[in-house]
Amino acid sequence: MTNDKPKSHLIVLAGLILAAIACLAVSLAPTKARAQTPLQVYAGVHGGYSMMSTEVSSPLAPGVSIDGLGSKGLVGGLHAGVDTGFPGSIWFAGIFGDYTWQKVDFSINPIATARLGDSWTIGGRAGINSGKSKYYGLVGYTQAESSITGGMAMPVFKGVTYGVGTSYALAANLVASLEARMTHFQSATVVGTPIDLQPDQLSVVMRLSLQLGSVPSPVATPPLK
Repeated sequence: MTNDKPKSHLIVLAGLILAAIACLAVSLAPTKARAQTPLQVYAGVHGGYSMMSTEVSSPLAPGVSIDGLGSKGLVGGLHAGVDTGFPGSIWFAGIFGDYTWQKVDFSINPIATARLGDSWTIGGRAGINSGKSKYYGLVGYTQAESSITGGMAMPVFKGVTYGVGTSYALAANLVASLEARMTHFQSATVVGTPIDLQPDQLSVVMRLSLQLGSVPSPVATPPLK
């Protein structure tokens, strides 16, 4: 038996956060296109808070319950990426990768306590420039380790991550960002048991990135007279 109510509340909360940031991006977008740097390389650190809801299914364990909204913990890690702009346009796109240390516990009552551990994500993002700010959406692929009390082997969870974010240039080479991400993992079986787990994870993180280098837009040379 699965407790779907906490999971639905978590998904609604994620949707509200993503919608709020998206509306802010639209309202602050400039009306005129600007030239921008075509290539920007960045790397940095991030940290924040994560909540998770896990669906449990098993034909042999109809009495299993899950602590959905009680699944929470702190996260932190490293990230890097490359963005490319389009001269004469406010739009940009890029690729990124990050590694996150986390310990997000959830209870499989009355069997055990499981933990979603370290994860990595690779993906892409696209959005708009507005002066010192950027507003963007992202999508990626995520893998996360897991563990459980009692010595049972746990699977590696794999899933799709999507979200939105906004960043602001604090200095010439220093950028602060706020991101909200939702990761929907595929169902995986606890090794040696008939129990299947399918987590959904919402994370809100702050990022501090250092701009490592850029290739400026080509400047047209006036014709010789």
